[in-house]
Amino acid sequence: LQAAHQVLDHVIRVSDFPRQHSATEQLRLRNPRHSRHNGSGLALAFQSHGLLTGPELLNRPKIRLHLLADRHLVVHSPMPATNSALKDSWLAELESILGIDEKMISFCRFSTDQLDDSGPARFSRMTSLYSPLLAAAARSLKQRMARHTGEIDIRLSMPNIRRLKWDEDNFAGTPFIGRSWAAAVLTLEVDPIRALAVIKRVWITIHAGAILAPQRATQYIQQSVRESLLSQGTVLSDGLAIEVEFLGHERYLAT
Repeated sequence: LQAAHQVLDHVIRVSDFPRQHSATEQLRLRNPRHSRHNGSGLALAFQSHGLLTGPELLNRPKIRLHLLADRHLVVHSPMPATNSALKDSWLAELESILGIDEKMISFCRFSTDQLDDSGPARFSRMTSLYSPLLAAAARSLKQRMARHTGEIDIRLSMPNIRRLKWDEDNFAGTPFIGRSWAAAVLTLEVDPIRALAVIKRVWITIHAGAILAPQRATQYIQQSVRESLLSQGTVLSDGLAIEVEFLGHERYLAT
């Protein structure tokens, strides 16, 4: 639960939640009628990631790094072919670990005859499994490169850890390798004439591992927050500020 404490502590600090809550409480004690017109709220939620059921039980995530004699590296994995941001991230990771210029790195064509674990839903479910596997394969390749000058082939599969977390026979446990956490604080005022809650400001802190495109992820979250609030019958103030921050996502591809 360390990630949960981190997102809570961070969103409380950046939103100045204790001061806001204290001010609301003082106003409530002095004027109970007026205090019903404004307030602030705090929430925490999680979502699991790294699916270990379904196709993953039959075909565990795997990766292959094939270093040719001319030091050209070919990566066999279905992941980067479906997302340019992940491809750029993996290129940087490989260049950092192996010291190979990204111009000398290529990715196998997205094809089930070359990548037997390909599939349209693999990316959204499996990125958190493949990225650490890539880093482990790169470190193994680096050790081999120090002893061999010719062609090198590294193949790694994810260890069979599902039985430690998921009991398929009894349908018990958790079929995921981890959780992503988010904490949010919002402030609102109640329009006494229309009897509607008006959202004034929102802060969100997220701990979700590697964020491949932070700007696009931020825009998506801001839009999702707006849609969620509107679906609850609330009113958004003009120029509503939705502040989104990600914690520690830069370090996750290498862990």
